[in-house]
Amino acid sequence: MQNTFNIPSVRHHSPSSLNDNLNELFRRSQKRHYKALKTLEELFPTAKIIGNAKLTPTDIVCDSRRVGQGSLFFAVNGNRADGHAFIPEAIARGACAVVSDAPFTQRLPATMIEVNSIRSAMAEAARRFWGNPERKLKLTGITGTKGKTSTVEIINALLEERGDQTAISSTLRFKIGATSQDNLLKMT
Repeated sequence: MQNTFNIPSVRHHSPSSLNDNLNELFRRSQKRHYKALKTLEELFPTAKIIGNAKLTPTDIVCDSRRVGQGSLFFAVNGNRADGHAFIPEAIARGACAVVSDAPFTQRLPATMIEVNSIRSAMAEAARRFWGNPERKLKLTGITGTKGKTSTVEIINALLEERGDQTAISSTLRFKIGATSQDNLLKMT
């Protein structure tokens, strides 16, 4: 299948780069169904917010290279790099706020948000930011030794024939609606 997302090819085929492609695919599909913007205090009702809690971020990112004007940047400590090292770059690119699970040791020229768990906070903030999409989703999981991909494709075809919008994550491909991309790692 051809890459129909206009996403740069995955060079290293690592799980994190594949995850970046999936996040971009999800982000693009959600922009069509975008809800009213939420303020930082709505996104983080229990977090310590240092700065303007009334700001309304335009996007949520954890990769400083994807930060745009008004983005909310999550400084995640990953396997290969610590996101805290990229806070200055994120701010220079226009981040309105930075989220960290480590205490801020100096004042930043952006709103600072301290959370207990960066990954939990990112999941909750994304859920709120995108208007609680899980409330509209019906999820089916298929497990077993043989025939999972075939079963997924058959169920997908039946649901689409009925007029339902579908998404697939299988060893062969990732699909949201009519947009599909090969699964280069052959893992889910």
